[in-house]
Amino acid sequence: MNAVQLKAELKRMIENEQDISLLEHALRSFKKADQEELWKAKLSSRADKAEADFAAGRVHTHEEVVAHFKVE
Repeated sequence: MNAVQLKAELKRMIENEQDISLLEHALRSFKKADQEELWKAKLSSRADKAEADFAAGRVHTHEEVVAHFKVE
């Protein structure tokens, strides 16, 4: 089955489904998949930025960070 056929089958099944809990479950599943894709993109973007910072020398040692935030 190709993507067009799968979508058509899903649409047909959704249109004929009467079980509200099953429809709600399907909706939650699709929303969860969307959220996971957003998180993947966000984390990938952060990793890319971190790698660029590291390559550009925009990093500090643990000791430098502790010294910077040390409360006297």
